[in-house]
Amino acid sequence: FCSASKPRFSIPKNSPKLLTPTGKSTRFGSHFERSHSPEAGRCRRGASATAATATPRRRRRRSSPSPPTPTSRSPRRSAGRRRPTTTTTASTWRTAATRAASRTRLRKGATAMTATATAGGQSGAGGVAPRSPTRRGSRRTWTRSSVSDAAAIARKPFKPPCGNGYSENSELLARRLSARKRFVPWGSAQPFAVPNNLQQLPTIASDDSSEKEEPLPPGIEPLILWQPEECDKENNNFTAIEVDHLLVRYLRPHQREGVQFMFDCVSGLLSDDGIAGCILADDMGLGKTLQSITLLYTLLAQGFEGKPMVKRAVIVTPTSLVSNWESEISKWLKGKVHLLALCESTRADVLSGIGSFLKPLSRLQVLIVSYETFRMHSSKFEIPGSCDLLICDEAHRLKNDQTLTNKALAALPCTRRILLSGTPMQNDLEEFFSMVNFTNPGVLGDAAYFRRYYEAPIIRGREPTATAEEKKLGSERSGQLSAKVNQFILRRTNALLSNHLPPKIVEVVCCKLTPLQMTLYNHFIHSKNVKRLISEEAKSSKVLAYITALKKLCNHPKLIYDTIKSSKSGGSGFDDCLRFFPPELFQGRYA
Repeated sequence: FCSASKPRFSIPKNSPKLLTPTGKSTRFGSHFERSHSPEAGRCRRGASATAATATPRRRRRRSSPSPPTPTSRSPRRSAGRRRPTTTTTASTWRTAATRAASRTRLRKGATAMTATATAGGQSGAGGVAPRSPTRRGSRRTWTRSSVSDAAAIARKPFKPPCGNGYSENSELLARRLSARKRFVPWGSAQPFAVPNNLQQLPTIASDDSSEKEEPLPPGIEPLILWQPEECDKENNNFTAIEVDHLLVRYLRPHQREGVQFMFDCVSGLLSDDGIAGCILADDMGLGKTLQSITLLYTLLAQGFEGKPMVKRAVIVTPTSLVSNWESEISKWLKGKVHLLALCESTRADVLSGIGSFLKPLSRLQVLIVSYETFRMHSSKFEIPGSCDLLICDEAHRLKNDQTLTNKALAALPCTRRILLSGTPMQNDLEEFFSMVNFTNPGVLGDAAYFRRYYEAPIIRGREPTATAEEKKLGSERSGQLSAKVNQFILRRTNALLSNHLPPKIVEVVCCKLTPLQMTLYNHFIHSKNVKRLISEEAKSSKVLAYITALKKLCNHPKLIYDTIKSSKSGGSGFDDCLRFFPPELFQGRYA
């Protein structure tokens, strides 16, 4: 209702000044003053009356349904500058809408405050009677009480929005960020890798006391890996190392033996020097992962002098098993270990995750990474204390000591190494030596000594033309090698599961040849190529080609038909066999 340069109506000089929210004295303040003060309401009504009297033409435009033209300008202009002025019609519309909205808000606030004041006056003895819900009175009462309520709320201590704190929200946030695998903090442009267990977890020491108090089910004995002797008990420097009851109740007898065996190896309790690692070579299905997780959690929580034996552990697996290890650890340990799994992450996330794991005061205890990722970033783990326990799953990938992955892992400053593999020796003794030397370097000497002392006599003794002395020497060296490596290699077969699984049933079903297959087979055995192959000594490649052709015939005659049509049947024994196939058998398949 006022132009950009000067008001269109005069204001009495003795009119009261208004106080703006910023503390300045003015006759016309902000929208807050015009909406919530009675003085502003009086000025607004006076201004409307003055404008209606001074400009009757624009008063008539107010009732016009069409908006003013863009070319209409104010008669008052500042010197040397054109300034468009809002017309009376648009100003009137805007002022009326603001006034209506203000009256609606004030009416609702006055009604709510009247009900509150009435209830307080009736319940409280000697209370002050509330004001009458007049327009001005209700406006003033509502404003003062709302400010006082806000001040009272601000003085109260902060309470979380849910009764249980942020546990539920944290789990939801963790699931969302885990799916994204990256997070950008507020006010920062650098993302960092998000561990899957974002919730604040209690320390291991506090959990152990509560879990150990729970009794084991009947028939299950506690698993004590090491117990101090009598002299050590008097000094009170050593405490017994016992597997947590949370895991003992799920371990089968062979798994208890496996955990005890691995602990004896990595803790240095064996008599022979130079043994600080082991190879768990159980067959698939015997629980190598569960045994490794049990030992990992035990070493992270306990030690000989009451301190954890392992502070940081690295689990290296194939890329397809990173998520599987993460889920298995979360399943068995129920969030008691702070872990970080680098699976399908970008280079920036991998660098950020490794940096977070290697920080001196980092809470991360376990890092799960693939072989390829560790090889590319192996230089970051060369610092002392970066890893106290190394677990390599599918360790037969380390059978060649000349690969970059094997060299990168061998350079890791960690003596406690656990290798998991169902096939520790696949082809020859050299591959077996590579895995043994990686686990316990130098336990079998260098590669030249191993070939001269163990490999050559054992291979010569197994030859058909070997003499009695060579066979005897090969047997002796094989026994010495077995006795040496059996100190840190444990292998069990699936026969242990015979008491837990139903017996395996093998059923062989013989199928007779069809007339077409019989015809092709008779033609094959009477062919010139097969007769020449039987009578003369042929190369092994031809023999394998004929065996493959017979496999195709037993599978389906269509495979023989495709071989003949592709013009690759030369020398296969099925030459000139296309006439045996009925014309309607494969009609429409070929032109």
